[in-house]
Amino acid sequence: MRRFICFLLTIQLLLIPFSVTATEEASVYPYDIPTGSFWFEPANAEYISDGDAKSLLLMEYSTGKVLFAENEKEHLPIASVTKVISTLLVMEAIDSGRISLSDMVTVSEYAASMGGSQVFLEPGEQMTVEDLLKSLVVVSANDATVALGEYICGSEASFVSAMNARAKELGCENTNFVNTNGLPAEGHYSCALDIALITRELMKH
Repeated sequence: MRRFICFLLTIQLLLIPFSVTATEEASVYPYDIPTGSFWFEPANAEYISDGDAKSLLLMEYSTGKVLFAENEKEHLPIASVTKVISTLLVMEAIDSGRISLSDMVTVSEYAASMGGSQVFLEPGEQMTVEDLLKSLVVVSANDATVALGEYICGSEASFVSAMNARAKELGCENTNFVNTNGLPAEGHYSCALDIALITRELMKH
């Protein structure tokens, strides 16, 4: 047993990064942040667009600083990227205690009728919020997204209104949602900047 414990301790010591050794350096940078010499060198990278992307944006998460942008406010159809804000509203409902992961949701006929990416929910089928959320995030399931929206706000229309209101609160000025899942619809659009703002908020959860 002692030999086994010594072996584990030896392995652990070998895995400790030795780049953080100076007390002066560690006092400025947390121990869990890489502190190799490259960390302190100013970035000289230059992005050259290959012409395939209509809109681009690179944002640093912790500060919200935009590092690179190109046509970042252009209105574009965003398809299932819509589910970023759908997921945000679900997470906020869970974290606020309005709903819980163990809640059972009864799937409506309307939610079950969604086409495209789905988990083939049946009208009247019951599934937990947790499993519907997994379906939303992992499978990008349109039916699960609508079912969650209906459960939280009573109807898809009310959930969409909440999506638009939340987007405005986050400073999104070039976004308008007309459904919960991004299925093609007139007047449903966003832009790279707004999606970055929404995604940054979602990452808090």
